[in-house]
Amino acid sequence: MSPYTFFKCLVASKKSSTPLPQQGKEVATQTTTPTPAPLSEAPSPIPRNASPPRPRITASSTPQWTWTNAQCKAWLYEICVIQLGYSSENAEAMCNRFMGFGPTLYAMERMEWEALLGRYNGMGVYRTLLGLRYQAGAVPVNIEMPLEAVKHVSGGAEGKDDRKLKRRSWRKKS
Repeated sequence: MSPYTFFKCLVASKKSSTPLPQQGKEVATQTTTPTPAPLSEAPSPIPRNASPPRPRITASSTPQWTWTNAQCKAWLYEICVIQLGYSSENAEAMCNRFMGFGPTLYAMERMEWEALLGRYNGMGVYRTLLGLRYQAGAVPVNIEMPLEAVKHVSGGAEGKDDRKLKRRSWRKKS
């Protein structure tokens, strides 16, 4: 018997308390398969104090107030690729320009979104966030956001008051 086989049998015998094979006797070669550990002793893949995995962020997800910068960028990336039709490289480059976290998404004004994404894409994302701000987890009810004071706009003239849209006549009324 080779020293390796002897050592292997020695270790196995200490665990199972079976007698060792004798040096001079021929023993039929047995392959011992290790017994699996009981379920209670098996290491769990997730530590007990770890939170469950979060669902994947998609373009249809509601941006959450508690999101980190990385989660906001993931949502913005999905919006750019799925909704706005950006290539993955352009979407990633645009997302790298975004600085902030959950509240920043909702606090940014229309002009800031337009500066980040361009006029029409920025306006679209801004309006999307206006629609999502009352969803669960978005903006807490005890917080007033600047988005609440949206001016009434008529005729597609973005950002102008109605009284400035009225045409003035310089002629005297007769």
